[in-house]
Amino acid sequence: MLKVVLIDDEQVVLQGMSHLLAEDFPDYEITGSFTDPEPAIRFIEENKGQVDVVVTDIKMPHISGVTLIERIRDIRPEIVMIAMSAYTDYEYIRQAMKNGAVDYLLKPCRRKEILGIFEKAEQQKKEREQETEEKQKERLFIKLLKGAENWQDRDSLIFPEGTDCVCAMWSDKDKGREEWEAALERRRAELRKKNAVGTAEEHRLWIIAPFSELQEEEFLKTCVDAGDFAIYLERRFPWTQQELRETVQALLEREFYMDFNGRLFAWDEEEWQKKSSGAEEINMEEYLPFSKIEMILIRGREDQLQLILHEGRRRLLNRTDGFDPGMLKKGMIRFCCMMEERVKTQETGKVPERLSEQEQILSDLRNSRSLLQAWTNLEAYLQQILSFFQEKAKVPSYVRLASAYMEANYMQELSLQKVAEYVSLNPWYFSSQFKKYMGIPMGEYLNQVRIKAAVNLMEERDLKIGEIAELVGFKDSAYFGSVFKKFKKMSPKEYRMKIMNK
Repeated sequence: MLKVVLIDDEQVVLQGMSHLLAEDFPDYEITGSFTDPEPAIRFIEENKGQVDVVVTDIKMPHISGVTLIERIRDIRPEIVMIAMSAYTDYEYIRQAMKNGAVDYLLKPCRRKEILGIFEKAEQQKKEREQETEEKQKERLFIKLLKGAENWQDRDSLIFPEGTDCVCAMWSDKDKGREEWEAALERRRAELRKKNAVGTAEEHRLWIIAPFSELQEEEFLKTCVDAGDFAIYLERRFPWTQQELRETVQALLEREFYMDFNGRLFAWDEEEWQKKSSGAEEINMEEYLPFSKIEMILIRGREDQLQLILHEGRRRLLNRTDGFDPGMLKKGMIRFCCMMEERVKTQETGKVPERLSEQEQILSDLRNSRSLLQAWTNLEAYLQQILSFFQEKAKVPSYVRLASAYMEANYMQELSLQKVAEYVSLNPWYFSSQFKKYMGIPMGEYLNQVRIKAAVNLMEERDLKIGEIAELVGFKDSAYFGSVFKKFKKMSPKEYRMKIMNK
C-alpha cells in the first residue's frame, strides 16, 4: 500500500487523480492533497512515515515543481517523486528527473500511463525498503550535511560518537551532480572497505571516513578521479553533529578562499594552516601605493594609472599564498574610502553628485566572488575618480579664480554680485557657469567652505558657537546652526560635544 500526496494548483486535477486512484488502487491512501506547495512541504516535514509518493505539477505559481522536488528530496530522500506537466517542455522534465523524480506524466494524463507509473512507484518503494545499510548511511549523511536531521535516533548514526574522522571535499564548478556520482560509484568498493560514506551534490563531492581505517595517508586524495581542475580539501575532527557542521562550514569557507584566489590544487589540513596564515597579513600599500596613485589621479594621468594598476594586478595574481577574501576586500574598500576623503578635501567636504555611481561599485566590490572581479571593481572605482579630476581640470580659469577667492575671503560678506565683479563677469552668467562646472550653486559652495572652517575652529574651546559663526562669515547664529546641521548631520553644539568626548 502506498501513501500518496498530490500537489497541483488546479483543484480539478487533484479531484480527477484522487478519483482514479480510488478506483484502480483502493489500497492506496491519499494522505494529503494541496493546491499550494508550501503547506505540502510543511506536511511532508511534519508527518514522517505518512508519505511514500508525491505527485506534483511542474508549472505552478510561487514555486516551481522542479524546485519543489529538490526540496522534498532534501527533506525526505526516501520519497518517490512523480512530475506532471501540461507542457511538452523537456527541459523542465529533464530538470525534474535530475532533481529526483522517477518519472513524469504529460497532461492530460492517460489512465494507462498513470497506472503504469504508480506500479513503477510501488516497485521503487520496495527497492528503497530493501536498501543496504551503506545506502541508508549515505542518505543520512546527506541530511546531516544539510542540517536537516537531528541525532535523536542513536542507532542510525553513521559512526559511534567521538570517532576520529576525516571529512574530504572535492569541488569543481564545471562538474555537476551526475559526474560526481559517477566518480563516487567507480570507487565504491574501495570506500566500502574503509567504512567511508560519500555523497554528491551539484559541483561538490563529500566523503567521510574513520581515521583509524585510513592506513594509506593519501587514500582520500587519490580514491576519486577528480580531474585536473578540482579543489580538494580535508579536515580531521571528532564525530559529533556539531563538529560535523563546523567542519562542513570550515571546508566551504576554504573552498571560497581557493575559488576566490583561482587555486586549483589540493590542500590538506597542514598545508591549509601553513598557507592561510600567510594570507592573513595584507598590506595594500605593496600593491596600491596610495600617495603615488593620489598624485596620478589629481593630475588626471590615465596612462600612468593604467601602468601602476597593471603592475599591482600582476603582483596580486602572482602571490603564492593567495588572499583571505574578506581581508582583501576590506583593504580595497579602505583604500577607496581614503581616495573619497581626498576628493572631499578637493571639494571642501562634499563628494560631487557626478560620483554617485561609486556606491554601486563599492557594493559590487563587497560581493565579488573572485580576486579578478574584486580588482576589476577597484579599477572601475579609480577610473571614476580619475574622470572626476580630468573633468575638474577642464574648469574655466574664472571659475577656479572665483573658488580661490571665496576660500581666501569666506569670513567677509560675499554676495554673488561681489564675486562676479571680482572675475569681471555678469552675475547671471557667472552663476549659471559656476553651477555648470562645480555641480552646485555658488552660495552652497561658499557655505561648504565656511562650515569646513567652522569645524576646524570647534576645537578652540575658548570660542563660543556664536563667535565661531561670526568668524567664518555668518551674521546670523541660527542660520549658521541650520547650515552646519545640513552638512554635518548634527548641531554645532552636538558636534563640539562629540569631539570633546573623544
